[in-house]
Amino acid sequence: MKYANPIQILLLGICFSNMSFTSKPYQPDSLLSQISSSVSDAAKYNSIVNLIDYYLESDLNAAKKYIDLGDKYMTDLQPDETFTRYYHLKADYYIKLGNFSAAQKTLLKSLRLDDRLGLAQNYYNDRDLLAVIQMYLGNSKKTISIRKSLFPLVKKLDKDKFYYKYFLNLGVTFSHIRQFDSARYYFQNAYAYTMPNTFHRAIVVVNLAFLNYNLKQFSKTIQYGKEAASIARKLHIDDIY
Repeated sequence: MKYANPIQILLLGICFSNMSFTSKPYQPDSLLSQISSSVSDAAKYNSIVNLIDYYLESDLNAAKKYIDLGDKYMTDLQPDETFTRYYHLKADYYIKLGNFSAAQKTLLKSLRLDDRLGLAQNYYNDRDLLAVIQMYLGNSKKTISIRKSLFPLVKKLDKDKFYYKYFLNLGVTFSHIRQFDSARYYFQNAYAYTMPNTFHRAIVVVNLAFLNYNLKQFSKTIQYGKEAASIARKLHIDDIY
């Protein structure tokens, strides 16, 4: 790719987003086999939650089927981390339907369980999903407030993983409301917490490319576009360039 125009950058962004949706460490056939063969209800329930995760981005009807099945198993099991993961995925399902009230109620159940079980990473993810709901509802100030409030928790978690997420998500928020100086600050911090030629670096780079395009800073747009294209090559995304 000799240069990166906005369409190419958009395609890269879509492609990298799709990678996050499809890169699952499990497949439906193996999960269904585990459900059939497992003696333990807890093991079956874990496979059901993985099926929800698998289908959530591709088949909402299938996701709903396993959400309903998961509900039935919960009554006979002791609450654990799988429960909070189930609630998080169920809330995400409601968000995709536009049922934000149900999503919030479901997340509150998860947050209470996160707190009771001391699940700091799950708590972070659930609070951030609450911020996403507020963004959908047009409450950008609330979104920013929730996300900024997570920084003390982020400092206690895996630095490489959660600093990236924290800064990227705030960058996306500020970019969405067109506060581009703040967006740049957070994207650049996210960039600093990613490794070269990785999926995470690619996501940040694509966001920086769009940010500079919106600011009509086309030389920087091309610079970041070229970096995104280079990562695409190294990740073998052959149809983009």
